[in-house]
Amino acid sequence: MGGQPSIRWADDEEALFHMGEEVNIEKFTRTLRGQVAEAHKVLDRLFGGSWQQNVSGMIDMGRISDSMVRLGASQSFASNPKNSWLEPGPAKVMRLMEASIWDAARNRWKRQKVRIWLRDLRLFREILFILTHTWGGLPGRGPEVATLRHCDSWQLIRNVFVLDGQVMIVTDRDKMKAIRDNGRKVARFLPDPVGRMIVAYISWLIPAERVLRRECQLAEPRGDQLEYMWRDGGSRVWDTDRLSRKLARVMQAGTGVRIGVGRYRAITVEIGRRIRGLVMRQLDSQMEDEDEDDNIEVDPITGEPVDCGGSWNIVWDLQSTHGTRIARQHYAVHIGFPGKLQPEMIATFREISKLWHQFLEGSSAGEKDKEKKSKNAPKRKRESQVAEKQSCKRRKTVQEVAQEMEDDMTEGLRVLLGPKATW
Repeated sequence: MGGQPSIRWADDEEALFHMGEEVNIEKFTRTLRGQVAEAHKVLDRLFGGSWQQNVSGMIDMGRISDSMVRLGASQSFASNPKNSWLEPGPAKVMRLMEASIWDAARNRWKRQKVRIWLRDLRLFREILFILTHTWGGLPGRGPEVATLRHCDSWQLIRNVFVLDGQVMIVTDRDKMKAIRDNGRKVARFLPDPVGRMIVAYISWLIPAERVLRRECQLAEPRGDQLEYMWRDGGSRVWDTDRLSRKLARVMQAGTGVRIGVGRYRAITVEIGRRIRGLVMRQLDSQMEDEDEDDNIEVDPITGEPVDCGGSWNIVWDLQSTHGTRIARQHYAVHIGFPGKLQPEMIATFREISKLWHQFLEGSSAGEKDKEKKSKNAPKRKRESQVAEKQSCKRRKTVQEVAQEMEDDMTEGLRVLLGPKATW
């Protein structure tokens, strides 16, 4: 049984309607870009005004080393000795904020300033919560992003990795299967600006928060919650409802429509169907739940994979007398990637995320083009008039040549088939 129809595109395709409410696509993308800009502003306050001028540029994403396997409790890229150049820990924040939060004359913390810093950190967390959910690609369900771990726990591997200079978020569709390492992994990649925020948050801001809370005797998180990305002080781990409320407020302000997690997912899935190239990427990533080798079909001439009821089998897997699903789960399983998320699938997920980034960033480029066009309008008008005259001459010549070719082909056809033959 299918879902209830609730969405359609406007005739001009510049907006879509969900549950009868119009969502303008340009406002939608502008709102999400605005959240990136807002996060930069808050980070400036958290790093003493030097985030955009200095700190962000110090993060060499391509230099960060990370492993895709479980390292042990509390371990992540921030604890990797190869990343010591990042100076993970609270020191960087303390140096930049020292004059603001430390009273050198009295040799004590400025508790009011510390509280303000922690309040800004909570605000940044809320924004980053939204950015991680919206910028990684087509979204999953709320619990997937709400339960992200920035480091390994005693049982589970972390969800945040740095792969080839890009932050990768790996989630599992089934949490119970994840404990047995038998779930379905999904990878989403964040664009560079958001990826740098994640690195700064894990490497510097979380350690600085722990030190300030301990030194000022403020509420600290419980030990079993330290690995989670989204929490504040001694509060419980943030849940989907909190994400939905925050996202709805942001979308209400930017688009005029209250869009929580559920509506956002429906809208973005429909938008994804219109993004050029995304549908083919989805087809490439389809895998059958069961490996039906008897039903495999291969093009007898080329040996290319043929759609087998939703399954796409790669020809070299078929030559090994098994389907692609069996190959990826049991033969030459790559040791360097979490669970059964293999390099080919990660590459596909990366391309899907890249297409989504281009879609969200596309409108900003369009706005710049409009401004440029308005400035050069008089000059372009003169140039277009000259070009139009030249193109008319060229069109006439091309049409004459095409007509001559058609006449010659018609004569040849009539020689072969008779005087009354036509196309």
